[in-house]
Parts: sequence; C-alpha cells; structure tokens
Amino acid sequence: MTLPPPAEVPAHELRLEAPRRHRWLVVVPVIDEGARLHRLLGRMQRLGLRDRVDVCVVDGGSRDGSVAVERLRALDVQTLIVKTGPGRLSAQLRCAYAHALGKGYDGVITIDGNDKDDPSAIPSFVDALAEGVDFVQGSRFVPGGVAENTPLLRHVAIRASGATAPPCWRIQGSRCSARSSTAMSCLHTSARGRRDWGFAASSSRPRVDIRPGKSRRRSRR
Repeated sequence: MTLPPPAEVPAHELRLEAPRRHRWLVVVPVIDEGARLHRLLGRMQRLGLRDRVDVCVVDGGSRDGSVAVERLRALDVQTLIVKTGPGRLSAQLRCAYAHALGKGYDGVITIDGNDKDDPSAIPSFVDALAEGVDFVQGSRFVPGGVAENTPLLRHVAIRASGATAPPCWRIQGSRCSARSSTAMSCLHTSARGRRDWGFAASSSRPRVDIRPGKSRRRSRR
C-alpha cells in the first residue's frame, strides 16, 4: 500500500500497520542495521513497552532483510514505513512524523535503531510528555547519563557542537547535541487548521526538559 505523500513528505510505503493503541509513538529510523535492530526491539519488548507506546520502524531502504514484516511483528512493531523517495535520515523522519500526525498521536519518541542507546529511558520520556513538557532531550552528559566506548574524536566533536547550535536547541549548553533519544509533543496550531510537530508558537516559552541517556557502543576488541 502506498500512501499519498502530503506536501514536503517524501514518497513512502506503509508495509505494516496496526490500529493506534496508545498516545505515544516510538519512531525507530533504520537502514541495514541487521541484528542491531532486532536486539533493540527485543530489549524494548522485554521492558514491556508495548503497554505504554506504539512502535514504528521507518526504513531508508535496507537490503539486509532486517525489516521483514513477520520478524518485526513478532517484536511488537505496529508500523513499518519504507521511504521510497529521495533523501536520507531527515526524509525518513518526515515520513514517520507525518504518519504519527495522521494517526492522531500526542507525541513521538525517536531512538536510533543501532542498539547503542538504552530504551529503558523511554518511560521517563513518556512521563515528561504526559506532564505537558513540549520537548525532551536525552543526554549522556548529565548526571545519570552514560557514554561507553565513544571514540575520543566523536566525544570532543559532540561536546564542541553544542557551542554553535541554534539557541532554541541549546538545552543546558552543549547537552542537546549529545542526544541518545528525542521526544516531542504534538502541538495543535489552530491558525492552520492542522497539527504540527515542534515548539509552541505562542507568547509563552515551550516547556523543555533534559533526561539522562545511556549510549553504549560495542567494543571492537
């Protein structure tokens, strides 16, 4: 089944779909992640996250068989979107967020499908969104955050990049750039007659929070 692409949403196919069960959608962008994706989804399954969130895998064109529908369904994935148009990660996310808006989700939580980030933080993000926070950022650099086997150059680059990030994204200095996962609330923009993802366009400042995240790269030794 091919979804008709709205304006600025890349062409994509919906290859797995189930009715919406929860207010929150976990979006997992992938491309050729192989067993890493299955490990991540298995961890989410063992945490019992299906009782609090729906899960959407958005694929950028994997050729390794990792997004086989039956395998994903067995790992409690409700939705599989395959991007067929041009673009990379940002295009994948636009497809997934458009789907979430169309389904009426109140918010999304985004976590990479490479199994480097700990999904045990997801309930904390859900709680924050349910309490009315507009944007939640996971960071390995706040108390309680963990970074294991991060290459030195990457570590330095992540810390330095926060200094040049746009002010609205600089949550407590450089920590926004060091993300392990991201959650956004779905905001209603009555002037446009539709729902938009992002910060509230109002006179009041959006509620932003930062939560500890855990990023663990597998050692090459």
